[in-house]
Amino acid sequence: MKRIFENKAELTTQQIVLLIVLIASFAVILFFLFRLNLGEETRKEICHNSVILKGKSILGGALDCKTNYVCISGGSDCKDIIPTETIKVSLDSKDEVFKAIADQMAECWWTFGEGKVDYVGFNVEGATIGKVNCALCSAVSFSGDLTNLKEIDKSSFGNFLKNTKQSGSQSYSYFLYGTNDLDKVNSLLSSVDLSQKYYVVTGIAQASVLTSVNNWFGSGIDLLNSFVPFIEFTKLDKSNNYGTFPVVVVNQEDLKKIGCDNFVTKA
Repeated sequence: MKRIFENKAELTTQQIVLLIVLIASFAVILFFLFRLNLGEETRKEICHNSVILKGKSILGGALDCKTNYVCISGGSDCKDIIPTETIKVSLDSKDEVFKAIADQMAECWWTFGEGKVDYVGFNVEGATIGKVNCALCSAVSFSGDLTNLKEIDKSSFGNFLKNTKQSGSQSYSYFLYGTNDLDKVNSLLSSVDLSQKYYVVTGIAQASVLTSVNNWFGSGIDLLNSFVPFIEFTKLDKSNNYGTFPVVVVNQEDLKKIGCDNFVTKA
């Protein structure tokens, strides 16, 4: 009888050990899943897929896309947003901040079809659209401990986009704007004040409206059609009177200047 109780005690101990191992393994798996940020990747994939499907559809309807709230952090929290994604950077590395912003721009451009997909559908009867349709991909804030980096000037950022590979042999600037001409790239950029919130935006607009927004890109708007031509949506619009505008990073004031009268993304 004593041996039976001892065996039961040993079995109970084994079960406890097994339970501890299972809990520890589950915690490790959760840790790596958190680090991989698969939830955010899934959301981007869902949005991208809905963009592609909308481009192929003759029916109206909303996209399944949400704005990503990003905290670029040197270690502390971003106070003005509840982030859906936090990107850790070194306190003294502007290049890491450049890359964090450039990755948001590249993801935005890829998610919304790289300028090749009509995800609005101007000629779809009953579609809810405006003259300037904006995809607000990301709202980006910076933690207070990055203030020592001060302002990110557009020339330095433009150089980073030109000289840094986004994938394979293609630079960020070529992927985003189809050029490595630094003057053209810089014309679409603005300096970034790390004490402000910024928005990563792309969209589709009517040609007449886009070319008339002189205070949006400044002198860059005159160059827009020369290297980011309107896409001819042959199945929907052979008159070619509307098209995509490139990804830009703007603050709240400049976002208003763009004049978005329809947002295809949800908050």
